[in-house]
Amino acid sequence: MLLQDKIAVVTGASRGIGRATAKALAREGAMVIVNYNGSKERADEVVSEIEKDGGKAKAIQCNVSDFDQAKEFFGGVVKEYGRIDILVNNAAVQYECTDIKQLTDEQFDKTMKTNVYGTFYMTREAMKYLKSGGCIINTTSVTAFHGNETLIDYSMTKGAVLTLTRSLSMALTKGKTGIRVNS
Repeated sequence: MLLQDKIAVVTGASRGIGRATAKALAREGAMVIVNYNGSKERADEVVSEIEKDGGKAKAIQCNVSDFDQAKEFFGGVVKEYGRIDILVNNAAVQYECTDIKQLTDEQFDKTMKTNVYGTFYMTREAMKYLKSGGCIINTTSVTAFHGNETLIDYSMTKGAVLTLTRSLSMALTKGKTGIRVNS
């Protein structure tokens, strides 16, 4: 088990890629914090599936787009588990539209706050606790490279997350922290 006794946080882990990532990390021995925002029931299902397979997990609610919640979230995780070793920034929203005029200010704001601010807030807070050997994995998208005519705001935010990943990776390499950042 490659991740035996590691503490892994996966945002947006109650469904989709986040759910699969949480389960994969648990299979490798990590204690997985299953972050969710809206569906405790789905997050608890992920925890049950992990435990059924012999892994360890706990569901913890946090709206990643809220700085105060992000700060409280990591404070609680570190208080309970002593550290974090892995952060997977996966939480995201997207609104499909065929015309930019269809995209409301509220939708655009939520996409930016969740996908960009949320990744930034969670990363910044995690950096207070990550040590050499730790890692941050940011879920991006092929749309970051070539866009998508029906996912305009989503594609833009994934480009921002990709650039954050590259910039932080360079900064941490230069600072010789021993923390890896990938997407």
